[in-house]
Amino acid sequence: MHINSRTPQQSAPLLFPTLPEVYDSPGGYYVMTEEEIRRQKVDLRIQIEDAEKRLAGLREKAIARAEKVIEFGERLKTAPEINIYREGHSVIHGQNIGKLRMLSDADIRVLELTPALEIANSIRKEIANIAILQQRLSNLR
Repeated sequence: MHINSRTPQQSAPLLFPTLPEVYDSPGGYYVMTEEEIRRQKVDLRIQIEDAEKRLAGLREKAIARAEKVIEFGERLKTAPEINIYREGHSVIHGQNIGKLRMLSDADIRVLELTPALEIANSIRKEIANIAILQQRLSNLR
């Protein structure tokens, strides 16, 4: 019997349709089994665990980058006249060149803002993803 079907004897529409006997019939309802719910919970827990691992990896990447920035800052703070030198960009002013510490390309890349923004954006995205997954899991309880 379809949800909105009526017998000839019925003159008014059905206010509270009855559930059909066959769930895959047109207009029928789908009821999840306990096994399906359990499987969804397991899948969501795996997705949450994977997302938390990605988040931890991103945080480690941020820490590694921060440590390099701090190291650069310490060199700038302690003896910039020796520690901050770049061929073609620095003026010697008669100092002993042998003491100078040449900045590498990696030293310069540490100061770029875009990679730091990308890491921070990725962290925010993963935090939001975890919250959504946790809410979906909570809805199944």
